Amino acid sequence: MSFEEAQQHLDDAEQVLTEDPLNYYALLSKANSLRILGEYEDSVSSYRMAIEVMTEPSANPYLGLSATYLQLQQPEESLLVCDEAISTFPKNSDLWFNKGVAHSDLNQMSNAYECFDNSSDFCENHDAEVYYQRGKTLQNSKVYDMALESFEKALEIDGSLVKALIGKAVVFNERQEYESSLENLNQALDLHNEDFLMGLLILKADVLFNIGSYNESIECCKMAAELNETNAAPHITIGNCFVALGDLENAISEFDMVIDMNNDTSAIYYKGRAYLHFEMLNDAISCFEKVIEDQESDLVADATWYMGNAYELLGRAEEAEQLYTNAKLIDPNCGDCA
Repeated sequence: MSFEEAQQHLDDAEQVLTEDPLNYYALLSKANSLRILGEYEDSVSSYRMAIEVMTEPSANPYLGLSATYLQLQQPEESLLVCDEAISTFPKNSDLWFNKGVAHSDLNQMSNAYECFDNSSDFCENHDAEVYYQRGKTLQNSKVYDMALESFEKALEIDGSLVKALIGKAVVFNERQEYESSLENLNQALDLHNEDFLMGLLILKADVLFNIGSYNESIECCKMAAELNETNAAPHITIGNCFVALGDLENAISEFDMVIDMNNDTSAIYYKGRAYLHFEMLNDAISCFEKVIEDQESDLVADATWYMGNAYELLGRAEEAEQLYTNAKLIDPNCGDCA
């Protein structure tokens, strides 16, 4: 459902609820629409009301409520909802799946695997799209083996499902199995699906970068850039390739191109990383400071960490240590792979 459709459903539900505030179907429609629109707290309230007023048992409001708690990053609440619903609907595949995601988010992996196994056992809809969506969720939860199994099942049903091949490629890339990732990307490219071409080229460029094939990565990025000149990703990867090739001038040129187009924070961040790589430390610090000013950026922790690197190289150990501490406060995993 698109945002426009969700808004229309929400408006329709609100109209019904003005005359019948306890209408179960309107409350459920309102909750579903609010969740799609990202209004999660209000969505929770509507799901709760729907559960209170429903006269016939249904798993639907529990499914929506448990999924909303996952989106709110409240897996404990999601587990409580799933357990309550599973007591009534013990063979509902989707409830077991949501419960598995909640356990995964809590890093309770043995419980998560058990739930995912139950979900598969109870799954009645053997549709390629269903398996793809399961694989995508498992991939996001870093349950890679089961994600691959789901993508494989999707491809057994529909061998031309490009996004399932992309899903496999992403998993292999994240597991640093780069040759397998490239194999799946090339299979996907051979299907000539224009809707996915841009993303495939960018992902292939990233994998080629990871294995050190920098010139090939640049060629992929150039093809991607021809499809959409305003997309930042190809230019950033090209810039990173030039850094790896020791060509600072061309690297900065690529990053500046993106910054001039849309002041992209990630381009400023990687520009800082480039300066740091070539030990142009004050220039690097200036870039990282600009990234940190954008508190909505998901690169604030990394920028703080690498600014600490720059201060350390400048011999300002105390300031560097404070920056490392600040970075860890923002993201405890920051710097682990630096």
